[in-house]
Amino acid sequence: MKGHGQRGGWTLLEVMIVTTIIGLMALIAIPTWTAAKNRTVKELCKRNQNMIFEQMNIYCLEHNKRCTISTFPDLGAVRDKLVPLDGSPKYIKRRNVFSCPGNDDQVAQDDYRFVQDGYDIVGIQCDIFEEHNE
Repeated sequence: MKGHGQRGGWTLLEVMIVTTIIGLMALIAIPTWTAAKNRTVKELCKRNQNMIFEQMNIYCLEHNKRCTISTFPDLGAVRDKLVPLDGSPKYIKRRNVFSCPGNDDQVAQDDYRFVQDGYDIVGIQCDIFEEHNE
């Protein structure tokens, strides 16, 4: 039972200890979370590259063409051929596949470029992460 002059509550020392523990937990958790987020964004970028390249190859096979810069002069041409504006996507359903998820400015859609061997397109490369598929 508490005496007349005693109040309930935390002492300054208890508050300082709890604050220190919370700070240490944040110090450990925040870098781990940031690293996990960066790995996820890189993985999504790689998936976008693979999807674009695979669908380009399917388009070329179905239309008896080679994947060259004459078939796809730039990624804008890829978007136009693989994501029709009439709402019936046959190859790629989402237009945002052409933007790297690591780009903070999701309006810009020039994050990827072709990896070429002569005139042949052999992969897609991300300008943000400097990685490419082949």
